[in-house]
Amino acid sequence: MSYTFPIKKEEMVCAKTNITSSTKAAHEICNHLNRKKFKRAKRIVSDLVKEKVPVNGKYHTKTAKQLQDFLKGLEFNAISRNFDADEMLLSISTHTGRKLFRSRRKRKFGLRLKNCNVQAVLKKVK
Repeated sequence: MSYTFPIKKEEMVCAKTNITSSTKAAHEICNHLNRKKFKRAKRIVSDLVKEKVPVNGKYHTKTAKQLQDFLKGLEFNAISRNFDADEMLLSISTHTGRKLFRSRRKRKFGLRLKNCNVQAVLKKVK
């Protein structure tokens, strides 16, 4: 899988495919988190899950929970490579995922399931 961002050796990279939430909600949250310190981004996502602070008037709790799990995995990957994740900048992006369809009659509403792909890079602050 190729990444959206150019990758260097001192950066931490993580990607997750087929997150079962809408691409639009994930895109709004990721735009809000992009180019922020990792510690602050984790706090924003946890506030979204607890429904304290909305993004564009909505909480997007399902997407926020899945992004919270994704950020935990990114943090554990950084710790395993001896990086201080809390002091690094987060660059995150979303893309549309695979087209998955429900196995129902064609006339039924909601044939296509919502999926998106997320990529994140932790960069050192200069």
